[in-house]
Amino acid sequence: MARFQDFVRAEPEHFGGEADMLVHPKGSLQDPLGVLLHYPTPTTTSELRNGETGDRGSSCPQRIFEKGVTGSGCLWLDTYVRRAKVPDRTDRDAGYVVPTDTWPEAQRTIHEDFSNYVLESSKTKVFQCHHQ
Repeated sequence: MARFQDFVRAEPEHFGGEADMLVHPKGSLQDPLGVLLHYPTPTTTSELRNGETGDRGSSCPQRIFEKGVTGSGCLWLDTYVRRAKVPDRTDRDAGYVVPTDTWPEAQRTIHEDFSNYVLESSKTKVFQCHHQ
């Protein structure tokens, strides 16, 4: 996906962080089924760097696989594609809900614009969304 490569160059340049912590969509824009997740975590994955959405080692995709959705014929996408630490109990008690809460608005926007581009460009008929 050429647009993702452009995103991988632009996002770290503007906001810092490592490009290999950006997780690329899995599947094809032609797939009839899609799964939209919130953000990838660094603690529940089998591929920390240069990973892809729909990683069987990650807890959210695992739950979806257990329900019978397979990786085949399915477009997997995160709204926010940068791996981010899951908040611990102290952070949640302080009102910190998800890592993207601390991002500048422009960083959230560039991620949302990319995921919207993928959604609008895809031929996917049904999307299953999993957000917090």
